[in-house]
Amino acid sequence: MKIRKYVFAFSCIIASNLLSADDGILGDWAGVKSTLEENGVTAESVIAIDSFSNASGGIEEGSANFGNFDLIFNIDTEKAGLWKNGTFFFYGLGNFGDSLSEL
Repeated sequence: MKIRKYVFAFSCIIASNLLSADDGILGDWAGVKSTLEENGVTAESVIAIDSFSNASGGIEEGSANFGNFDLIFNIDTEKAGLWKNGTFFFYGLGNFGDSLSEL
């Protein structure tokens, strides 16, 4: 008797520079984003979503979706008027979704 296991995976990564006046997906927010950039504040965000499906075998058949949301802020202290040659870096990570381990 052959046991066949199928696991299908799909990944989607959406990256956007939220505070870029030219390329941001949400626009310039009436000049707020470009003003923040001029004063040394930039931000980036990335959403990564993985979709898995266990079509055969394992504990049970089914699908699961798992995602990460990354939010990154950089502050150039010289442009912000604080001190020369300094940078503040903030990184936040949020996970959401299901677990494939249960399948």
